[in-house]
Amino acid sequence: MRGIFAIILTILFFGCNDADSPDCLKSSGEGVTRTIDIGDFNSLLINNEFNVILTEGPTREVKLTIGENLLNDIDFTLSGSLLEITNQVSCKWTRDYNYPLLEITHPNISFIEIIGGSIIRSNGTLTYPNLSLKSKASNGIIELSLNSESLSIDSNEITNYLLDGNVSDLNLLFSSGDGRFEGANLICTNARVIHNSSNDIIVNVTNQLTGELNSTGDLIYVGQVPAEISVEVKDRGNLINGTN
Repeated sequence: MRGIFAIILTILFFGCNDADSPDCLKSSGEGVTRTIDIGDFNSLLINNEFNVILTEGPTREVKLTIGENLLNDIDFTLSGSLLEITNQVSCKWTRDYNYPLLEITHPNISFIEIIGGSIIRSNGTLTYPNLSLKSKASNGIIELSLNSESLSIDSNEITNYLLDGNVSDLNLLFSSGDGRFEGANLICTNARVIHNSSNDIIVNVTNQLTGELNSTGDLIYVGQVPAEISVEVKDRGNLINGTN
């Protein structure tokens, strides 16, 4: 009986080491990197578990690194200027698995949305002038260095933002969940914050800080005291002077 069991395991191991094997049986395969042929885009929708590195550069380029047997489980769809990238890898518990790596170079991205868990980081400072970030039903991490005119963030669930650099106008809407905004090193001229979640939002504002606190999360301002503060506190969250 043990011999038969060993034979079955051997067949499964060696017979399922290719892309056409059943999803829950195939191995990841050797890691490979492919450059994806994509048309013009300036918006991104990252769907379900990627490790993304953003680099500002003169040309558009998308590289994917993943186990060779899983290449066909990553979908790229271009709709107008929106590039949607979807991870359809299933049965991750049956194999050694790391998030697929996306290396995206672009001169000026204006919109990024993540759905599900993804990690997005910048390689160097991004000088995209007007950037909008959105995370819905997500438990991701967004860690960027920016030098922008305007930055807008629409977030729920538990995505955490760790940002540094300089922004003229910052608009934050944290509509629910326990996501955190770490912006102590992001110098903003003006910021508007609508805070409906339970974690901290930390900002560094020099001129005007406005907004509402509608839940239990705190809004903490650091650096220097803004020239003008107009924040309505409507729930148990606190407006905290963290400049001391």
